[in-house]
Amino acid sequence: MVDDEQNVMKTFSDYQEEQQIQLIQMKMEKDHKYVGKKISELRIKNMLIVLIKRGDEDIIPRAEVKIKEGDILVLSAQSYEGDIDMVLREETVEEGDGRIGCQIKDLPKMEERMIALIRREDGSTVIPKGETVIQKGDVLAISGN
Repeated sequence: MVDDEQNVMKTFSDYQEEQQIQLIQMKMEKDHKYVGKKISELRIKNMLIVLIKRGDEDIIPRAEVKIKEGDILVLSAQSYEGDIDMVLREETVEEGDGRIGCQIKDLPKMEERMIALIRREDGSTVIPKGETVIQKGDVLAISGN
């Protein structure tokens, strides 16, 4: 359907581009605290679950829907628009770097900085957790000193 003024069929991406919102996905691992709970039981503030991907099925997140292991929750949240200019510094992990094979939680001197994301040699992006292992060729996006 096309209106004379604008296309009335929009995707989530269209809204992301037009508004100050971001879409976030969370994969539900078996030990996640949401698994086994109904949407109505979740205490999610300042975000809205807009879609649940369960295999090939798209599920509208109604109050009675129960979260299952393997579900991917798509959430919307307002984009950050603060006045702090956070600078991310990139560090490439090269052959011989002592961080190769280490979990992030075991890295020294991380009290005043954080690895915000990792870009792998294969082009994939990793949202790091404490158990994430640093690999040769990783590009670490680091905030802080």
